[in-house]
Amino acid sequence: MGYTIKVTRLKKIFGFAIPFTLIIDGEKIGSLPNGKKYECDVKKGTHTVTLKSTEKDVVQEVTLDEHKEVELQIVAKMGLIAARPFIKEIIYRD
Repeated sequence: MGYTIKVTRLKKIFGFAIPFTLIIDGEKIGSLPNGKKYECDVKKGTHTVTLKSTEKDVVQEVTLDEHKEVELQIVAKMGLIAARPFIKEIIYRD
């Protein structure tokens, strides 16, 4: 059975031009601009999701065992000179 990590960057007016780098389990997945979504198939277990920005990195562990899918909804929070990622919600689904 497959397991999926979804990372969705919700559209926002401020900080929209600044992409975040998405890394799952140490592997760079790609750039996450405003309104973009990535889905990654993974194995059962605990995984590390990292969002890198110029201002602050966010690291979140997620565990997929009884749930088959997790979605992290991300927004950009404006700092002094740049945007940083903020996890608005983590949703587990069967």
